[in-house]
Amino acid sequence: MLKTLLHIFLLFCFASSLFSWVNVSAADGQPDSSKALSSLPFNDEGARDNSFFAYRQALMESVKFREPERFVTMVDIGVLGGHNTLGGMQDFAAKWRIDAIDSPLWSTMDSLLSLGGGFVRSNKGVQFCAPYVFVDFPDELDLRAHGVVIAEQARLMDEPAFNASVLASLDHDLVRVHDWKGMKVTNQNGEKETWVEVTSLKGPVGWLPRSEVRSPLDPHACFLLRGEKWSMVSLVNGWEAVSLPDQPQPVAEMETPGF
Repeated sequence: MLKTLLHIFLLFCFASSLFSWVNVSAADGQPDSSKALSSLPFNDEGARDNSFFAYRQALMESVKFREPERFVTMVDIGVLGGHNTLGGMQDFAAKWRIDAIDSPLWSTMDSLLSLGGGFVRSNKGVQFCAPYVFVDFPDELDLRAHGVVIAEQARLMDEPAFNASVLASLDHDLVRVHDWKGMKVTNQNGEKETWVEVTSLKGPVGWLPRSEVRSPLDPHACFLLRGEKWSMVSLVNGWEAVSLPDQPQPVAEMETPGF
């Protein structure tokens, strides 16, 4: 199934080429449109290819220990680091401040690599894109206004607090997010945490921590097999290229609403 988000991303990244993207696993044809959309179960096709699985494990290890020198050896020299960038390693390093102590690269990569993904084909070859929320997000839903609950049995609360009343238990539910910027509250540890108000496509309305809801526009990465070697060819924050439903201007560069 062709994915709207993949089309947008690829048209930006490869404007000089015409791509026809399909999920490698979509051999069974289109999903049954008679089934109402309500959830997006976790999906990880990484283990289908031993070479990619080994590459991803090594990449995750470099991220865990914050090893920039090792990390860049697993990145393509023409890597795209975001919208409105020229591409290339120098531009990528500057964009993501890879050598800075507070670089957002490590937390971003750690988050998206833990959320599966899927293989796709293009005239550039086989790629793996992550996370699965980016690859599998339904075309029918507004990318800016919807997300996926990435936690199992997440507790939907009646107020933005862990000690509030539980309204429902959500398991990878698709939800409409009222405002991605959410509300910042102080948790029991004295730390600021963002909560967002959501409406589950199953009906309930309530609050969840922003960390438990993933947008298809949150940072996503793609990896390409060249010969026998995998490398990361893009790491893009989709919020840089769109406007929030109630905002006339794009979200600031490198900013992800609610974080």
